Amino acid sequence: MIMVPTIRLLIAAYSIISIPLLCADNLIANAGFESGEEEWVLFIPPEHEGAPVEWKIGTDESQSGAASASVQAGEPVRFALSSKKVISVTPGEKYRIRAWIKFSNDAEILGNLPVAYIRATLSEASKLDITDALGHFHIGLTGDVARNPAVQKLAVPQVPKGWRKIEAVIEIPDDVALMGLNLFTHGVTGTAYWDDVSVELVPPETRLSRVIE
Repeated sequence: MIMVPTIRLLIAAYSIISIPLLCADNLIANAGFESGEEEWVLFIPPEHEGAPVEWKIGTDESQSGAASASVQAGEPVRFALSSKKVISVTPGEKYRIRAWIKFSNDAEILGNLPVAYIRATLSEASKLDITDALGHFHIGLTGDVARNPAVQKLAVPQVPKGWRKIEAVIEIPDDVALMGLNLFTHGVTGTAYWDDVSVELVPPETRLSRVIE
């Protein structure tokens, strides 16, 4: 007589716990760089082609686990580590995007630039890029989000020398079917370390991060 309601209670509790866990699956492969360079590639825009930028996987610095990705720049150019995985998305869905970054002690910021940000690159299924005039989502060190015309507003006065979390919740706009992820550094010389990258589908009621216009 006692066991039946107890079992039902356990099943109900398990169901309640399971729903958010399913939403929280990380959609990024090799998110902590524990599998080396697998699933990641260095992206340098054409205007900075040939710039002295190198990247590798190291074990001397990590936010968690045994490894992180390090990118060393001899010039304050714009470049990114790009995930090879493209995520299928639906307009109206909300995603929490997160990564951790720190810079070496000799890193220097040059100019009024964003220093580091995550770009959620949006595109239509039949095209390589988004046609929305507002463009992609850029998540800055402060947690603010900027679309293409406002990226400059993500500029910060200092380079973080300790581990710093970059995180925001975004909503997929109309006519977008695919999303890529890029870890950008812009305007800094020295070494940047990236670790623990994640993209998670979150419930519809999740509060969106502030968007700078």
